[in-house]
Amino acid sequence: RGKSEHLSIRHDGQLTLAPRKRRIVDTGDPYIWDAAVDDKGNIYLATGNDGRVYKIDTRGDSTIFFDAPELLINALAVDSSTGNTVVVTYWAIHWRARSK
Repeated sequence: RGKSEHLSIRHDGQLTLAPRKRRIVDTGDPYIWDAAVDDKGNIYLATGNDGRVYKIDTRGDSTIFFDAPELLINALAVDSSTGNTVVVTYWAIHWRARSK
């Protein structure tokens, strides 16, 4: 018996150091359904139950990037060539051009 910390057990049974965990942001939303990263290193989180997409910049600051009329965001993607963002909900597909 013992307690292990900071270890991962691989599929083949070997022990390795676990990845370091740190909280990036607390959205207050119960679910994060999808995530995407743009070419500048910004992270986008698709959430529910309020249908929001949060943008977390490289400093760790978060803003609401998109607020859908639907309750949740099912999927999201960022086009690396244009920076446009595609947001998919159960009822609609929204897209948003990169903000300057």
